[in-house]
Amino acid sequence: MKFWKNNLAYLIKSQKPECWANCALKMVITFFIRPPQYIAKVKKNQEALEAETMLVMVKPDLDNYEKALMDAINGICYYDDGQVAKKSARKIYSNNPRIEFEISKI
Repeated sequence: MKFWKNNLAYLIKSQKPECWANCALKMVITFFIRPPQYIAKVKKNQEALEAETMLVMVKPDLDNYEKALMDAINGICYYDDGQVAKKSARKIYSNNPRIEFEISKI
């Protein structure tokens, strides 16, 4: 997990994001997760995977993903993750795994 967080922090720093200070923040997060073979092989799932509309309902839990992301960007996108007062997150199966997030001032 430490390697993942460090790698994520490095990638985000390279984007030179604005660092929010002394304000309440809102985060919208989407975790796009590679589907397991038993889902990816099913023909009827292909359209949902391409459209990225199939929600993930298995472990790891969404709050674990959120915590790891928020810890990794602590001090980069905001001074402390305690500033996040409102949050929306989801896990979706995708053939293009990635994390997308948006931070805005409330």
